Amino acid sequence: MIDALKGLQRVVQKPLQAPLEFAERASAFSQLLATLEGISPKERRFGGINDWDYTKYLFNSGGGISDAGVREIFVRCLATARIGASVVLLLPTGNNTRLVASSVSALSYLLGNRYTINGSDGAEQYSAIILASSALGRIDGGKNRDLAVDFIAAQTAFSYFVAGAVKSLGREWRNGTAVERVVRTEVYGNRIFYRFLRRNPRLSESLTYSTVVVEMLFPFLLLHRGMRKVALASMFAFHAANVPLMGLGRFFIVFTSTYPAVMNSTNRLKGRFSD
Repeated sequence: MIDALKGLQRVVQKPLQAPLEFAERASAFSQLLATLEGISPKERRFGGINDWDYTKYLFNSGGGISDAGVREIFVRCLATARIGASVVLLLPTGNNTRLVASSVSALSYLLGNRYTINGSDGAEQYSAIILASSALGRIDGGKNRDLAVDFIAAQTAFSYFVAGAVKSLGREWRNGTAVERVVRTEVYGNRIFYRFLRRNPRLSESLTYSTVVVEMLFPFLLLHRGMRKVALASMFAFHAANVPLMGLGRFFIVFTSTYPAVMNSTNRLKGRFSD
């Protein structure tokens, strides 16, 4: 029993000891899933979810490849490169190999984002940011790995704060009806949960207000050791709940994978001030 607990402790501690690799692998897995979902050419034909006649207006791409045949070859090449890079990042490879793979994955997203709406919920954008920062941190033998970890941690904290600040400007978030309105939509809705909230309006209001408060306070809660764990646990639960309720599975994978970076960075920051 004791050996099992020690083994579990090592599993939990490993992401904290290698936060950059942990975030890389989660981002690579997320991008791999998104790429496999959108690799079928049927999705890019007329009526498909990635029909160019639709996506070119949706993203205001300002050009792009107009020839359908050339565009299809280009998209497939990018998808192949991203799949290969994602597989490399999932494996226990060395610093320089991960530098190249992270760069290829981030660049393929940058070049191909205009041709697909897969991952437009924000998961793929953030995974590309993580991999780009990882690539920069691995330059020159990985001398700036800690800076990459710090950037990822700061990006996560800032993302939550901005999300909460923007929500606070919305009328539905201020009057407590936002969560109920979101879960009744066709895309992100959940009929059972919507009916439950309709029967429990106080709970709906509490969920709405608490989401805004925790997101806006998140960067400040990180400054206190005890509250840091509360903040991370709260946002973990928030993302976990959104998986079955809103279908944001990759969002959960990418954002929560940065929590070891947040813990690692704040611990080092605290150590600097205490010296």
